[in-house]
Amino acid sequence: MPDVVTAILAFWGALLGTVGALLHGLRFWWDRPQLRLEVADGFMPDATARYLGFAATDEVILINVTKVGQGSVTIQSGGFTLHSGKTYWLGITTPPLPAKLAESERLTFFVPRGGLVRRLGESGPTTLDRAFCKTTDGKTRTLRVPRWLQKAIEREVKGQREAV
Repeated sequence: MPDVVTAILAFWGALLGTVGALLHGLRFWWDRPQLRLEVADGFMPDATARYLGFAATDEVILINVTKVGQGSVTIQSGGFTLHSGKTYWLGITTPPLPAKLAESERLTFFVPRGGLVRRLGESGPTTLDRAFCKTTDGKTRTLRVPRWLQKAIEREVKGQREAV
């Protein structure tokens, strides 16, 4: 009889230990710092545009980096990579870099569309590939640039080259 009780207690302890370890692993997975990237086309808010020296009517491409999950993360840099392998680092951000993001906070990279088109026109036949942001711990989060935006920028670059 004591052997049966010991076996039941051992089984129960092993089961609770396994469940506890799994829950701890899941909690670690859920609590890790995560970033969500979005690429959009639009205009700068008026106050931000004036502060950075742009007109509120200047078109920009926005890269929004939103902190998801718990913990904080520090964004070190961000920008676009091109199909040719070149990288453009962009420094027009609110808040300024490096920026420490807590839960649900957002960082926005403002990329002047005209400046980007000029740079692409100078660099030869290439197009946007991915938007990215780098954290201070060396991790890079990327997002493929939407096809509609790639095509729109390609048309503008082609128009700029034909005008020259």
